[in-house]
Amino acid sequence: MLRGTCGTLLVDASTRLPLTLWEGRDAEQLSRWLREHPGVEVACRDGSLTYRQGIAGGAPGAVQVSDRFHLWQGIIRRVQDTTSTHRGCQSGGPHSA
Repeated sequence: MLRGTCGTLLVDASTRLPLTLWEGRDAEQLSRWLREHPGVEVACRDGSLTYRQGIAGGAPGAVQVSDRFHLWQGIIRRVQDTTSTHRGCQSGGPHSA
């Protein structure tokens, strides 16, 4: 669950400069901004349904990719889940036959 104040920051990936910032997470506001600024080919985002919908509505041809933080976070969770699930599969230590 998100706590505190959320905001949306749009950054140009080529220049790494901020393009705009607004309070909250709003799909329609994102869609509108993208329609007013055509040409977005790749949109890097978190796993939010709100951002997925906003990008799809405003830049339907853009490829959506996970941002680095959330990609690593997802990989770590999967590894933890897999190792927890199979913890009992190995008996007697790493060299047991």
